[in-house]
Amino acid sequence: YSRDNSHRSFTLIELLVVISIIALLIALLLPALQQARQVAQAAGCMSNARQQVVGTSSYVFDNNGWYPRYCSTLEYAPDRWQAPTHYATTLLPYWNDWKILSDPGRNNDRELAKFRFGGTGDWATMGRDFNYSVVSHSFLFYDPRVVSWGQGARTRFEDVGIPAKSLLVDCDPQGRVTSGPGLYGLNYVRWLLPDTNNPSHYYDDQGGIHNNKETFVFIDGHGGFYSTKPIGENWLVNPTYVFTYPPGVTPGEAEWWTMPYYPDAFEWWIYNPIPGHRNSTY
Repeated sequence: YSRDNSHRSFTLIELLVVISIIALLIALLLPALQQARQVAQAAGCMSNARQQVVGTSSYVFDNNGWYPRYCSTLEYAPDRWQAPTHYATTLLPYWNDWKILSDPGRNNDRELAKFRFGGTGDWATMGRDFNYSVVSHSFLFYDPRVVSWGQGARTRFEDVGIPAKSLLVDCDPQGRVTSGPGLYGLNYVRWLLPDTNNPSHYYDDQGGIHNNKETFVFIDGHGGFYSTKPIGENWLVNPTYVFTYPPGVTPGEAEWWTMPYYPDAFEWWIYNPIPGHRNSTY
């Protein structure tokens, strides 16, 4: 009698070795897969931001070169701070789909968004995801209040001196409180200066959601990924409203900026009149 060994089972040791090898391979592959996933999400975010710039440009050309207002804000206006007056609603026919306002790399849980908004800032989205900010307040997407005070100006496309260096759109978490014209350095140091009393002050840390960078797209339609960390760190030592990237260099040497009517109004400080540019009556 001879035993047939052709159907011999695996021993426990052999199974453990195979499982260990599989676990090791998974551990080696997961970072690469995660990196690829983040790259794909960043590409989706860039595509969304560029579509917003293209849609905005179409609106501008349809409206004699004027950029839209941020929203109705004048004290006597019956529709002030109403969602239908917000630029997102104004531009929606040009964007076609609200989904391009959602960054695929972010956690857009609605309860988290409400928490970040502090129950006050969600009016513009009407309960929908919103992950992008535009340069606004005193120029480009203008605030009518600031213009009526003589401290800002409505902007036409021809007012933008160098479109390739002028920022228009950047991505950010839902609930980011934007203050000041364009990039506001304080927004990018909230992670350094946590404010637990204000739940709206929760932002990306370490430079951004896309491999420590964020998406930035410019008026001419080109885009790039930049870390916001230098912007925040620069604010701690130089709290100015004249923003260049990288911080601390002259505008002529900077890769890009967010400032009104460069070079005519440079250097400019928020709530100062913008010399040489038109105001509007309402």
